[in-house]
Amino acid sequence: MSTSATVGPENIVHVVAPILIGRLLNFFFYGILFVQVYLYYFYFPEDRKRVKCLVYGIFILETVQTAFAGNDLFYWLCKNFGNYAALDKWYLTTIDTPIFGSITTLVVQSFFSYRIQIIKKSLRWLSIIIFMISLLQVIGGVVGGIQGTVHPSVADAHRKESVILVYLWYAGDAVADTMIAVTMVYLFAVSRNQDFHYMNDVLTRLMRLTVETNVLSASVVILSLALYAGLPNHRYYFAPAAIISKLYANTLLVSLNNRISIRDMTRRRSHSKSLSRQLPDTLLRNLQQSIDSDNRRSESTELRFSIPAPEEQRRVFRPDWPEDIPERSSVIYLANLGENGLTPPPKAKA
Repeated sequence: MSTSATVGPENIVHVVAPILIGRLLNFFFYGILFVQVYLYYFYFPEDRKRVKCLVYGIFILETVQTAFAGNDLFYWLCKNFGNYAALDKWYLTTIDTPIFGSITTLVVQSFFSYRIQIIKKSLRWLSIIIFMISLLQVIGGVVGGIQGTVHPSVADAHRKESVILVYLWYAGDAVADTMIAVTMVYLFAVSRNQDFHYMNDVLTRLMRLTVETNVLSASVVILSLALYAGLPNHRYYFAPAAIISKLYANTLLVSLNNRISIRDMTRRRSHSKSLSRQLPDTLLRNLQQSIDSDNRRSESTELRFSIPAPEEQRRVFRPDWPEDIPERSSVIYLANLGENGLTPPPKAKA
């Protein structure tokens, strides 16, 4: 099985369009990566050196990959414009796509497998399995890229030896991503605690981000593999394959920069909690002043007042305040003023 050996006016669109779309998407995701790296540099200057080396090393690697991809585009569509035979040559594609892509994938998947081990040490065996699978995909990508450099014709992409290496590369990517996504969802799910809604919100956010990024990268890999295997006489797989490394690099940076939003959530919660503490104190002080001025300590009087009722404020008046007060709403609290001061309202009947 081989791809079309001849490129001419009758199929030029099917050959050039995947090349152009793939490279433009590559440049687009590099722009996103550049912004992500700037945000990391600005917000996390005190990160450990090995994390910084990881981030900036990936950025340098992807910068070189982008330069190689641009060189490919210039070679095919500018330098050899109208030369159909040049479109049958890989040029630098065998380096910037399978080699750079598989190396970036290995680094990012190793980062997530290490995270799994840190979160739950008993899953170290699973982290090792994910790393080994990622190691297999980098072998497939690097060896396949070297083989493509030795055999620079695009028609050789579906030789038996090449097919095995491509399957190893793509399958390793997809399987490792799926394992990471499923494992992280499991870890976040078992870490949820009904008594800590704030932490649950943070865990939900992390779980959703992990699933979305890993599912996206795995989907692009599977799409590229499907186009490679299902349409061997076309080069549609060029487009998704060109952005694989950028997706993994952005996945790493988005995961690290997600701490910005978590930090903002913490600050907003602390501010809200500070206000919620001040509000009951003011209400009680004003209430006590009113009682003193009217000299009605010995009488039983009903007072009604409305305050917000998030979880933190459910028991601000008395430790024995009923558990069935509604949460996250504005409710009317009914209090009795007697000889012992403020007493909680009766519990709601079931």
